[in-house]
Amino acid sequence: MTRTIPLPQAKVFTPSQQKSELPLSAIIIIPFVCQIFATVGLVGYLSVRSGREAVNNLIDKLMITAEKNIDHELESYLTIPHQINQVRFDDFQNGLLSLDNIDALYDHFWAQKQAFKSVSYVYMGSVNGGMIAAGQLPDGTLLIGGTDNFAAGDYNIYRANEQGDRVEPFKTLPDWTAENYAWFTKPRNAGQPTWGTPYKWTGRDVVAISAGRPVYAANGAFLGTVAVDLSLSDIGQFLEDIEISPSGSIFIVERTGELIATSTNSPVAITQNEETVRLKAEASQDQTVKRVAQALSESEPDWRQTSVITTFPLIINNQTHFVRLIPWSDRYGLDWQIVMVVPESDFMGQINQNFQRTIGLCLLALTVSIIIGILTARWIVHPILKLNQSAQDLAQGKWTTPIIAERNDEVGQLALSFKDMASQLQSSFELLEQRVQERTVELAGAKDVADRANQAKSEFLANMSHELRTPLNGILGYAQILLRDGTVAPKQKHSVGIIQRCGNHLLTLINDILDLSKIEARKLELTPRGFHFPAFLRGVQELTQVKADEKELTIINEFDPNLPEGILADEKRLGQILINLLGNAIKFTQEGQITFRVTNLVLSGESSAGVDRSSRTHRIRFEIQDSGVGISPEDMEKIFLPFEQVGDKRKKNEGTGLGLTISRQIITLMGGQLKASSAINEGSTFWFDLDMTEATDVHQIESSTHGMITGYGDAPQTVLIVDDKLENRAVLAGLLVPIGFEVIEAEHGREALDKIEAADHQIDLIITDLVMPEMNGFEFLQRVRQMEALKDIVAIASSASVFEADQFRSLDAGANGFLPKPIQADDLLKMLDQHLSLDWQYAVEELDTETSDSSQTDRQVKAIASLPKDILHELSELISMGDTDAIIEQAEHIQKNYPKANKFALHLKQLAEVCYMDELEALIRANLTAQLP
Repeated sequence: MTRTIPLPQAKVFTPSQQKSELPLSAIIIIPFVCQIFATVGLVGYLSVRSGREAVNNLIDKLMITAEKNIDHELESYLTIPHQINQVRFDDFQNGLLSLDNIDALYDHFWAQKQAFKSVSYVYMGSVNGGMIAAGQLPDGTLLIGGTDNFAAGDYNIYRANEQGDRVEPFKTLPDWTAENYAWFTKPRNAGQPTWGTPYKWTGRDVVAISAGRPVYAANGAFLGTVAVDLSLSDIGQFLEDIEISPSGSIFIVERTGELIATSTNSPVAITQNEETVRLKAEASQDQTVKRVAQALSESEPDWRQTSVITTFPLIINNQTHFVRLIPWSDRYGLDWQIVMVVPESDFMGQINQNFQRTIGLCLLALTVSIIIGILTARWIVHPILKLNQSAQDLAQGKWTTPIIAERNDEVGQLALSFKDMASQLQSSFELLEQRVQERTVELAGAKDVADRANQAKSEFLANMSHELRTPLNGILGYAQILLRDGTVAPKQKHSVGIIQRCGNHLLTLINDILDLSKIEARKLELTPRGFHFPAFLRGVQELTQVKADEKELTIINEFDPNLPEGILADEKRLGQILINLLGNAIKFTQEGQITFRVTNLVLSGESSAGVDRSSRTHRIRFEIQDSGVGISPEDMEKIFLPFEQVGDKRKKNEGTGLGLTISRQIITLMGGQLKASSAINEGSTFWFDLDMTEATDVHQIESSTHGMITGYGDAPQTVLIVDDKLENRAVLAGLLVPIGFEVIEAEHGREALDKIEAADHQIDLIITDLVMPEMNGFEFLQRVRQMEALKDIVAIASSASVFEADQFRSLDAGANGFLPKPIQADDLLKMLDQHLSLDWQYAVEELDTETSDSSQTDRQVKAIASLPKDILHELSELISMGDTDAIIEQAEHIQKNYPKANKFALHLKQLAEVCYMDELEALIRANLTAQLP
């Protein structure tokens, strides 16, 4: 019997799904419509664009043609006055004219005026201040006049006939002298032909300009100034005759902005309050000139001063105009600006009409396309809908549904293909179901393998942490015991201190690697709690100040006074970040200072006085700035990579290269971002911002300054130490017994329970390991809490495991606290004080003889000057390369060949053995300085 296997329901389209998607008819119609719309639109756009380009080219050509015509006309028109002056200059030079023959001068000037109709006046001022002139007013009145004897005095002007004869008096200007006029003095002072300043004729709206030239006798004596007045209204008439477009305009201005002429022949000067006033372009009575000048002043403030030909579009009254600025000047001092303006609308009318026709054709094409598309879609879609219904029946497992093929085209062939396919679907789905089941089994097995691998990795990390930290517990524990033992000699304490520093350095490396592993496995978790913020910052600074003091560096604290008193954060991780960044700053700074800056950037949640302080959030910026060696730009991206160290080779020996990587990851986990900036030999700055909630009910914990704990004043306390490692028990006993505790030891939980029952007095504290044979620490703690007599006893779990899960598990099992291994004496005593409330007794601080001896030794070493400089320089090079083996060999060489420097060599060897590169560098530098004369 054949089984019916329905297709997955996701393949069956419900009516609501069909309505939410585009119908097939729309899919057929839309491409046609879009294609035609895009084609017609593109053609229309290109047509308009081509039309605009053609208009721009046409306008540019028209402006260039007009520019050439204007330049030619101005050159021809404005050259005539100077040609007239040149003729008179030559006549005086050749003796044809003379100041002594005044009648000949009148005849000559009148002949010149009659010969050159374009000029208004031809005249001369003599060295004696006199005047002779012949001219014609704009209304056609002929004038001739002058002063008596060609000297200063009354200037009499007469009407004249065509022959130059005086007909009747016209006007008299009393006490007239040529010295009062610029047309006379300016050419004389310049010693060459010049133009005067355009001026308005009195009583007439005509602006004229005078061309003057000094005249000299054959012997070089100054005779006077010949001049010609030229009306500028003729320039306006010429401009009016030039047509660049129906609405185009041309006007000429001086560099000061005052009008010279316009193509509209509008006045360029007016009379106001009986005074002649020349108009600027912005105040022209012609609205086109006025608007163009105002628009130019707004868009191009320096348009009157431009010295190059410029063409650009300008928006005037929301319409585009093309403006061309043409500087024009001649050799006699004229410096004008010609402005041509052509509205774009003069040429765009036909183009706009073509564009509108294009839009109409586009709409018509769209309408036709939609109609044709609808008809075509109906013809195509109808049989497809029937086929779709048959496909849905097949999807629901209705294999016997008939599939009707009504056509012989592609749709009909598709229906026949469906018929053939239906018979194959059943067997295909049965095979598919079988393969899916097989694949599911394979994936389940693969998941189990991945889970086991992940579990193996976690177990490896836990075991690695335990195995590495357990021996370190013994090393660091006994180092602390010996350092706290008053019977140990100072010299041996110094050696023990080296062991402790090396052990702490190794512990730091292990912690860094484990932290990186946690981060990569996404197992690093933050444990926020409230703590006193200012005390925390001071503690961080104090921890790093010791290392800074060794290099004689200063750490400057700049703590914002607006910092909250308490914050909610992971104190341990935040301290880890800051100590790492400050440590790096100290490591790479040889001199100068380090700034530790903490700033409150943003305080939110204080909109009202009644807001709960616990809801306030502060954005705190932590910033560490140093004056060290700096980081190059190419190394800036490398410093955050794991195990990557850059910069000075000596510093690379002082860490794993994980500090910045871990700090950056922790800051990211806290919601911030570590940033850095640096410059070679100028220092570096690292900073990050964190949003922190303000915490209440936090108390400042002051660091103890009483000295080393030697005992306590209460009754003797008994401590049960449970650990399968003898050295671990010995470390705890060595730290507790000297200060008055009684210690009972057990190797595992079962033995500990037996000793508790056999004890003849009360046990006050239990310190237990977690991983032990027979009975582990978790089970032991649970059994202790189940005993009525011991349910309130203080129990502390101590383990080399660094995973928070083990810590929380121990607390859940009944521990009052967790003490990580390697055990630090200060942490142990602090926890005892917290849970037992002991009255500690402290030793009286004495002068550290080792330090004193060391300082004395340093002074003795620094005073040595018997070593050759080349040995000291060689040592300096070895230190810069970080080659400690070679430094030790050199120290042994000094001991053998320079007996007086034996202490120096011994100190050098000790520093090299513990890789104290900064101290080595300071030692060599001090000895080199001591040998300076």
